[in-house]
Amino acid sequence: MDPDVDVEQRHHQESTEESSSSSSSSQDAAGMFREYGEAMSRKARALAVEARAWVRRVQTVTSSFAVRCQLRTARLVAACQATTTTSARGAASACRGRKPKNDDDDDDDRPRWPSWQQTWRGAIAAGLVVIAVMQPINYAVERHRKRATKEREAKRAIRRAMSRQLPAWRFGMLDVHHVKAGMSQSTFVVLPDGTTALVDAGDQDPDKFEAQAPHVKVLRLPEGLETSGEAVAEYVKRFAPIERLDYAIITHFHPDHVGVAYPNSTSYALSGIAEIGSKLDIGKFLDRAYPDYQAPRDPIVDNYVRFVRDAIKHRGSKAERFAPGRSDQVKLLKCKKMARYKKTDEARRCSRLRRAFRFRNLKADAMVADRDGNVSAIGPLDARWDENRRSLAMVLEYGNFRYFTGGDNDVDRFSHLKREPTTEIDTTTAVARAAGEVDAATMNNHGLGVNRAFFEYLAPKVVVNQAWRSDQPSEDALYLISTDNIARDGLAAPQFFATWLAPERQATLHGLTSRRRDAPHFLDDARQGHVVVRAHPVPDHEDDTLPQLFSVFVLDETSFEVKLESGPYVAGQTTSQPPVLRRDPTYGRHSRLLGRSRFIVDEAEAFSSSSLSSSLGAYHGADRHSVYGD
Repeated sequence: MDPDVDVEQRHHQESTEESSSSSSSSQDAAGMFREYGEAMSRKARALAVEARAWVRRVQTVTSSFAVRCQLRTARLVAACQATTTTSARGAASACRGRKPKNDDDDDDDRPRWPSWQQTWRGAIAAGLVVIAVMQPINYAVERHRKRATKEREAKRAIRRAMSRQLPAWRFGMLDVHHVKAGMSQSTFVVLPDGTTALVDAGDQDPDKFEAQAPHVKVLRLPEGLETSGEAVAEYVKRFAPIERLDYAIITHFHPDHVGVAYPNSTSYALSGIAEIGSKLDIGKFLDRAYPDYQAPRDPIVDNYVRFVRDAIKHRGSKAERFAPGRSDQVKLLKCKKMARYKKTDEARRCSRLRRAFRFRNLKADAMVADRDGNVSAIGPLDARWDENRRSLAMVLEYGNFRYFTGGDNDVDRFSHLKREPTTEIDTTTAVARAAGEVDAATMNNHGLGVNRAFFEYLAPKVVVNQAWRSDQPSEDALYLISTDNIARDGLAAPQFFATWLAPERQATLHGLTSRRRDAPHFLDDARQGHVVVRAHPVPDHEDDTLPQLFSVFVLDETSFEVKLESGPYVAGQTTSQPPVLRRDPTYGRHSRLLGRSRFIVDEAEAFSSSSLSSSLGAYHGADRHSVYGD
């Protein structure tokens, strides 16, 4: 056989086998698709059958429901028609004076009227139906009315309660809280950006003190509070924007300003500022002796030093020596953090606040700084300098508003005798001269360390005394601030406020003001409770003549309700020509309700500029109505 033919046959056979294999594989795939399609069609038919069954069920239920509704409707219609026919026939028969015939009687086709018996029975049944239907409706209406009445009463109670509360601190306000906390002097300050500072916080045992000084009565804490530190800590938590103290400033180391100490103790006692530090974080301590704390040294100082070192080591606190002449140790910390965001509105507002605010370190130990920052010594620091005369002094400046506090700086009480040279040192006069005129001031040494120079140099519009003994303030201090003794020298009599005034001092005060019982600075309601001095925000206006205002609030010791509001006063106004004060007639109703008195500056006699009236109008519209509105 020819080999070429053989090769061709072999190729033909291979191609035939390949085609047969490909055809068989395609047949298998077609069979698989066909089976899959048949399965899907069977499922579709089953679903269609099930859907038709559900449709039939729904139709059956719907039709049966419709039939039942039609039957019930027909029965109701028939019953109504029968009742109407019977009633009509009975009424007609009654009118004719004879008994109506039954429906089975075919000899009388005239209309039948119901009898009188059927009529009153129907009326009673209808009345019972009406009562049964209206009773739940009336009950629901009455319940809604009572609920609405309770809601209205609750809203009125909330408004009444809110009207007696101190208006909340807002950004741009400077609040100085003089806390009434037993045998302690403590001042809590909220700076315009929310930075917080606490000036002093002490504590003492009233029973032990009265046993040692039986002729003196002391201020005791209200029920529910055991220590002055606890009272101050609760007060700070209530009014602080954030439960934290950025600064703790200790003017000097006496128990009523820093706390007591346990004898022969290696640790520190939780008393005064130490107890507050256990309840609140403190960022920085400022005192007159850090870090060496040289003489005079006693157990109270040792207790404070151990507490400060423990806070630095375990709580991240810092401490610095209070340096007279500096104005950068107390800063607006919240605004300092906003300085990096230069183009935001908050950063612009903070920039304006930082320009308007300054915390002047005025005095520490024997060194005092004047208004230009020049530091000089009052005298040689010798043994005559007790702890009171080493006290710190400082001035807070915010816009035109200026506030002074000087711890327990004291006067020479025997200088007026002039019999022999006195050994006491007068630090009050030097500090007041360096401070200059202010708007509000705390009386030195609980009212025992003031003299005529104190009022002449500071010329405050408002003075606050923080007393805890029955002999505070002194009679000389009350004599100096009376209208007949300062105003006659051309100096405006300051408005007098006190956290506490003992009955003995109240009698002295009434004796001094017996001829001037209407004197505005001797208001009875202004003497008991926490005293809050609030400087309102610096006017954000291009007109520099727009005045800055500040007010004074007196809060109840336990409920913190506003007992008295005084102001607004104009900050930065000279006191050589005292402003005319008058009662605000628009405030009369609230004065009667809350027992408060309010005074505003008479712009017609004190100022000729119309800017004061616009500022007072803004004050009344913004603050008073938002808090004391109906």
